[in-house]
Amino acid sequence: MPLVELSHPGRLLNVVVVATILCGLIFAFPSLGQEELEIFEERLEITEVLLDVIVTDRRGNPVAGLGPSDFLLEENDNEMELTGADFYTTRYDNRSITDDQSASPASRYFIFFFHDARSTANRFNRLMQQQTAAARNSRSWIEQEMQPSDWVAITGYRGRLKVFQDFTQDREVLARAISEAERGRDPEKSRWTREPAGAGAPSLLRELPPGQDTRRKTRNIHSSLRWVAEAAGRIVGRKTLLYFGIGFGDLDGPGLSALPDRRYYPEMERALNDNNVAVYAIDLTAQGTRHAQSSFLNTLALDTGGIYYRNFISFATP
Repeated sequence: MPLVELSHPGRLLNVVVVATILCGLIFAFPSLGQEELEIFEERLEITEVLLDVIVTDRRGNPVAGLGPSDFLLEENDNEMELTGADFYTTRYDNRSITDDQSASPASRYFIFFFHDARSTANRFNRLMQQQTAAARNSRSWIEQEMQPSDWVAITGYRGRLKVFQDFTQDREVLARAISEAERGRDPEKSRWTREPAGAGAPSLLRELPPGQDTRRKTRNIHSSLRWVAEAAGRIVGRKTLLYFGIGFGDLDGPGLSALPDRRYYPEMERALNDNNVAVYAIDLTAQGTRHAQSSFLNTLALDTGGIYYRNFISFATP
C-alpha cells in the first residue's frame, strides 16, 4: 500500500491513495500419484502505476496547476519517480477553478442504488413517501444538473440485485428508470426495455454474471453491492454510489446501534474500496428521526470514502 505524501508551498495537503500492485504469480501443481511435477514460477515487474489523487486546500477547494515537482511519492520509505501529472476537471460554468487550457475534461460516474422500502414498510406509511420524494428529486437532478460528460446507472435491491438501467447519458431514459425503481418494478418484466450500454461506454451489465446467475448470487444486499462494485471496477476513476435506504446493519449485536454484519460486511467493504466505489448514504427516514441504523450508515460511508446524509429537509440537498 503506497503512501503518497503531497506537499505544496504554503499548503499542507494530505492524501491517502490505495493501489493494488501485482508482484508475482506462482503456479504450483500438486503431485499426481508417486510423481512430483516441476514447479513453475513467473515474475512480473510493474514499471508504471496510475494513481488518482484529489488535492484540496484548507477550505476544501481543488488546487489546480500542480506538476510532478509538487508531489512526493514514497513506497517503503523509498522515493519513487513521477513521470507526469495531469489535471482533470468536471467544472463547466464560470466558477471553473482554473483557466489552464491543459486541463483535461473528465467524466463522473454515478450509481443510484434504491434499497426498496417495500421490504420494510407498506406503501401508505412515511417511509414510502420518503422514497417517492427521493426519486422525484433524483429525476430533477438528472434533468437539471447532470453534466454532459456524466454517466449514470440506476440499480436497486429487493430480494436480489436489480439493474433498471445500465450506464447512459440519456436523461429521458434515466428519469424513466428512476420511476421504475421507485415503484419496485422488475426490470426483466417491465413494459419498456432497459437500454444496454453502447460500444465503448462504461457498463455494469457486461460485467455482471449472465442470465439467472445474477439473481442467484445477489440474494442479500451485501452481495448485491459487492457485485455492483466489481462490475464497476473496469471503469478508471472514482465511482459514486448513492444509497437510498434506511440501512442494513446487524441489529443482533450488543447495544442500541446496528453494527456491520461480520459475515458479509468485510468482503463487501473490500470490494467497494478495491474498485474505487464511494458510498454516499442518503437516509430515507424522516427528518429528526433517530434510529439504530444511523451509526451503520455513517460507518458504511466513512469506510468507503463517502458521506452520510441525514436530517435534511429536501433530498435535493445531498
